[in-house]
Amino acid sequence: MRLTNVLLRESYRWRFKMLWAHKAQYVESPLITPFKNDKGFPVIKGADLVKSRLVFPKWEPPVSDDIQFMDPKTEKEHPDYHEDHVYEFTHVTRLMEGEPQALLLSKSKPFYELPSAVKDLTECLELPDQDLLVQRAIMQANIWNPMKFKLPRRFNPKLPGWHFKAEFGIPALQVATITAKNLLRLCESFGAWHPDLLLSRRQAIDSFLSTFYYAQGQRHVMIRGKQLATVYSNRPIKPFASQDVVDESAVYSLPEMYPLIPTIDLVKQHVWRPENITGFKAGFSHPHPHTVIMCYENWWNVSQHNAKSLMFCFGHALASAKQRFGSDVKTLPEPISVQCILTNGFKFHFTCFQLNTLDFSTNNGVKNLVWFDSDNALFNKILPNRAMLRNTKYEDYDPDVFKKFLALYLNGAQLANNS
Repeated sequence: MRLTNVLLRESYRWRFKMLWAHKAQYVESPLITPFKNDKGFPVIKGADLVKSRLVFPKWEPPVSDDIQFMDPKTEKEHPDYHEDHVYEFTHVTRLMEGEPQALLLSKSKPFYELPSAVKDLTECLELPDQDLLVQRAIMQANIWNPMKFKLPRRFNPKLPGWHFKAEFGIPALQVATITAKNLLRLCESFGAWHPDLLLSRRQAIDSFLSTFYYAQGQRHVMIRGKQLATVYSNRPIKPFASQDVVDESAVYSLPEMYPLIPTIDLVKQHVWRPENITGFKAGFSHPHPHTVIMCYENWWNVSQHNAKSLMFCFGHALASAKQRFGSDVKTLPEPISVQCILTNGFKFHFTCFQLNTLDFSTNNGVKNLVWFDSDNALFNKILPNRAMLRNTKYEDYDPDVFKKFLALYLNGAQLANNS
């Protein structure tokens, strides 16, 4: 028999009949009346109890100023509250327009290759058994790590009806973190042949940055957030571009976002501090930020990843400029260069930034410079369509990616002649 819509309709007649039988009328039990007459018990209606609710006295804590019993303070009662809000950019902020939006916020001109100073270092140095060591670092992060956690249930858009089983393994962010730390440790091992690396480099794990500026001369923007690691140096990186290239940037026109403003994706905050935190106090022996290393596990596009790298390079250079030349400086005595490496464990995005000006009152004049080398695949991670994650394949290892990683780390070091 064919089931039509008429046959599948719900029987409302039966529902009305049951509601009328159970809720529409009430018949007192014949046993209640003789029982209350014989025993003399008063009968109290439930509705009367509801009307006369018990009122309890307000409880007072034994210690009047106990923190755990105090009422939470409002935002305006916070000691760092300001009527003027700031636009906050953090390590989780996603600029939807990507690079053009970050170029407007940092007043920068882009180049889509590594600077010549970094590119020349990609072929000059190499570790003994370098490829084997890098591949071991990859396997240690993806397979050999003994710490296992319950992973989010996978979804394959090509097989929407396939339900994956619950699996235990290494989380994606932990894979990226271990891979970056392993490669950074391989870079440190060059100190055996080049002692200057042992003296000129310092690392800050889980470093923190907080600084602020006035974007386009009117919007107070704060850049703050954590990074996996920041490499500091006892001397600044030399400028990536010559003075002629810097002067030519004056004719470059920044991208347009009208009618949107570039701070549209930044969070408005009324609780903030006008602070400039680089991670170390003034007088530290290695005050110059060299390379910022960050990890991610999201599925942003390449332009949005480049925007994040650019903003943190700009933030570190800005904080360093305020610490070295004063908080009100507009024209820098010398450019400040910072590098950044952003990775998810197998894709690497390299960024080099040169801060030339802090005059954000207008979009005209000299621009800051940024170099992008994005979407470098260290290897190809092939997930199974239906099988468990233990059947993941790792193919197409590219040794040139670690050479770029190493070149950024070695940039600015005094290398020995016996290399």
